[in-house]
Amino acid sequence: MHKRIWRPLLCLIALGVFAGLAWNTSHHQFPVIDQNAMQYEHMHQIRGVRMLMDFFTWLGGTFVVVTLTTLIVIGFWMIGRFKPDGAVILAAVGGGLALMESMKHFFPRPRAYHIYDHLGSSFPSGHVFFALTVYGLIAHWTTHDGPPRRRIRAWCYAIITALLIGWSRVYVGAHYPTDVLAGLAMAVPWLIGWLAVLTHFHGREPEATAQERHARYEAGRARIKEAALFMPNLIKLAARLLRDPRVPKSRKIGLALLAAYLASPIDLVPDFIPVLGVADDLILTAITLRWVVKAVPESVIREHWDGKTDIFSLLGAVRAGIRGLMSRA
Repeated sequence: MHKRIWRPLLCLIALGVFAGLAWNTSHHQFPVIDQNAMQYEHMHQIRGVRMLMDFFTWLGGTFVVVTLTTLIVIGFWMIGRFKPDGAVILAAVGGGLALMESMKHFFPRPRAYHIYDHLGSSFPSGHVFFALTVYGLIAHWTTHDGPPRRRIRAWCYAIITALLIGWSRVYVGAHYPTDVLAGLAMAVPWLIGWLAVLTHFHGREPEATAQERHARYEAGRARIKEAALFMPNLIKLAARLLRDPRVPKSRKIGLALLAAYLASPIDLVPDFIPVLGVADDLILTAITLRWVVKAVPESVIREHWDGKTDIFSLLGAVRAGIRGLMSRA
């Protein structure tokens, strides 16, 4: 079925599902599956499964969504594509936040367990809404010009991740199943709408051939792979600058946040996500250091650098590598 037909049809189906669920919620008519599912999950809590569900619920949480959005915006800004790509994800996440808050205001459904009352209304699920929106946009950017098999695989990753996040919200007791279904139903037309915006803007631009984009991507990946060899040197440089009194306090805050991120045992960006999952530590470190060196004399940077290559050339190579990796987006 042609996308001009199936996309509007899918939107209508999703909106119909949401309308039905919203009507039931507003009239306090909840399906039996909600109570049965919550009782079943409560009676079958397994420690290992609970830890896995906690990870997935974190993966769709505010911290991950905001940080992913920030990294994507920075990436598009660095390659000169803040408009429309960076602006689209900002609008999708920011507008989505306003949309979710308004829906929770209109449909004030209590949480299944009182420990989650501080999160506000249970209907609809914001976690699954933002998961499908953000991971769906990433799937589009990384595979829209690729072969069908790669596009299908990326979209399967995005959809399965959103579904697992939705299941995790039910498993931990934060949402009813119909809350999750409503979040998915809201996310479908929201995501399709923003994909249409991207298609409209990019349709007006002269595009490089698939071979040219592939060549840029491979060159960028090679630069990132080579720069990754100097990751220990970059970490030492960041640590030394953090202790240096000549570095402004505002820059030290950024370095401290970087150190906290690098010390975390969990990757913020999952490895299965193309582009951003390849070398998130290196890219985030290089971006932070590029920001720091703008406020610190060059002599201070060179004083603390112990790598075999020039630090400024290395940071430039990472930036060029990011541009190459993002050329497929």
